Amino acid sequence: MIEKNNYKSSQSPEDSRNISELFYLLNFFSKSHTEQWDTAPTEFKPVWVETYSVHCNVYNPIYFLTCMLMRSIEEMLYKSYGFKKETVLILEDEIHSLVSFWITEYYDMIFDKEGGITGPGQIWLVLSRLCQIALSFEDWSKYEVQELSFEYFLENHSYPYDPV
Repeated sequence: MIEKNNYKSSQSPEDSRNISELFYLLNFFSKSHTEQWDTAPTEFKPVWVETYSVHCNVYNPIYFLTCMLMRSIEEMLYKSYGFKKETVLILEDEIHSLVSFWITEYYDMIFDKEGGITGPGQIWLVLSRLCQIALSFEDWSKYEVQELSFEYFLENHSYPYDPV
């Protein structure tokens, strides 16, 4: 118990924010494709996104949060949050690799409300299961996790649409 409290108190505000972002996104993507679309805002104004590996205009909320998931994982790779080795490996080798591939190779076929290339939501089952596994590997109560919202990500990680 003391170890948990010591770690929480030693988290910087930036680390706490980044861990909270990752926790929110893993929980969001652990849901079914239908639940994701039901949770995401129905009205989405296109925005510009700049992450470590993604620089583009984003036209729908699921694609936006997918970019945020990549950003959060990449941020985690540059910092040490005390995550278990299994958590880091599934985030880096499985989830990040999969999402990066989707973004670069299959954007037009995956990021639509109808569910992508394999029928309504089926391709998203893989990401959902991987996120559930990543969440189960870690004791998230030992971190100072803040409640976030979709709007939080828009306010903190997007820029005005760029009609390049």
